[in-house]
Amino acid sequence: LRVGVAYGLLTAAWFVVASGYGVVFRSVSGAVFGSFGREGVVRFQPHPRPEGEKETAMVLSRRGARRGVVVILSSRYVGYSPASLVVALILGTPLAWRRRVFALCWGLVLVNLYVLLRVLIGLLIEFGTRESIRLYELSPFWHSMLDYANEVFCLSVTAMYVVGILIWMAVCFRRDELKRIIETVQSR
Repeated sequence: LRVGVAYGLLTAAWFVVASGYGVVFRSVSGAVFGSFGREGVVRFQPHPRPEGEKETAMVLSRRGARRGVVVILSSRYVGYSPASLVVALILGTPLAWRRRVFALCWGLVLVNLYVLLRVLIGLLIEFGTRESIRLYELSPFWHSMLDYANEVFCLSVTAMYVVGILIWMAVCFRRDELKRIIETVQSR
């Protein structure tokens, strides 16, 4: 019940924190991916004409090029949703507050690494397949691997929940506690 309430409140809070989260998402993504290899440049900026939930524009180009490719995405679905799930799971777990704060800190680190992985997969696909900005040639094998990674980690809502639950388990439970939980589930 506590997890559901926390997740509901965090989901509803999006309408209050959306603009601030979008700024942070674009700033961090730009700091991490702004220079993509020697030739690639990525700018994360607010989209001038948001399309529904998609309010962030990734502008991808080759260094020195006048034009680039614009990819529109939603900071809510790429970043905020997985983060709010992990936060809700941790806040709803009956732990001592000191342990909960520790879990929250590590959970946020891990979920944001997952968010950056989602952005990276998209960038690898775009820079490997778009003719006007192509930085490298993808072999059929690597093209299919990136497509698969995109399907699993970026487009699948289920993966967001699975990764969120795995992060929650990793930061909230000790090894012996996880072992007891697994044994209890298997004995039923």
